[in-house]
Amino acid sequence: MVQSILVTGANKGLGFESVKQLSKAFPNATIFLGARSVSRGQEAVNKLHAENLGQHVQVLELDVSNPESIARAFENVRSIINTLDVLVNNAGITENESTSAGVFAVNLFGVKQMVDTFTPILASNGLIINVSSEVGTWSQHNMSPELQSTLSDIDNLSWNKLVEFAQDYQQPTKKYGWPSPEKTFGTYGISKTLLTAYTRLLAAEKRDLHVVAVCPGYCATDLNQNSGFRSVVVGGSSIIWPILNPGFTEGLLYQDGEAMPFSGPMPAHFH
Repeated sequence: MVQSILVTGANKGLGFESVKQLSKAFPNATIFLGARSVSRGQEAVNKLHAENLGQHVQVLELDVSNPESIARAFENVRSIINTLDVLVNNAGITENESTSAGVFAVNLFGVKQMVDTFTPILASNGLIINVSSEVGTWSQHNMSPELQSTLSDIDNLSWNKLVEFAQDYQQPTKKYGWPSPEKTFGTYGISKTLLTAYTRLLAAEKRDLHVVAVCPGYCATDLNQNSGFRSVVVGGSSIIWPILNPGFTEGLLYQDGEAMPFSGPMPAHFH
């Protein structure tokens, strides 16, 4: 039985919707609503209370790009609960909100730091959900054969290699054959390719845990100036699907409960 859940980047958009749906599905579970600002987090909780939801939702001050903030959040969580059943790494940004380095700091390195920090209190058979994106699938498809081959060879891939890729992508003169930013939605797509690959590595490493990546799809949120054609309700359902359907395959990328390829062309309707 799920008794405790932490969702990062949860004061608005898909994160908030995920918390909302989780508070309905697990009304007695302790749910930590991660937010960089306590005041914005409390506003989100107040919205839940207005709908008679979220009685056990707690605001957790958390900036996933800041290791010190993550460490403080860990201590706060540990002071309230002994074990965490589910960690949902939802926080994500684009270059509209930050620099290329900032995108990697949140979308990739922040996820790794969250996992490393919170693993000690994750329950046996605990669940880690990394919110990735189909944009990462399209981005990998547009990479050089060398990059595609390396990312696909999960048995010989390593975290250090993913770090090297992220660092190389940010250099003016690049060693590897990266696609043009137009084909990857900028750094965002690259960060999600590497996040999905990290999820696969993590699933292979953490045999005592359940690890999966999810894609909420192109939902109307602040991330895309509300231009997405999917609703946050549908996207939130896609994010929490593994919690409600534990029979998934470890390390895969799912959207709406269906496994997606790690590499594939962008559908025509996105062009």
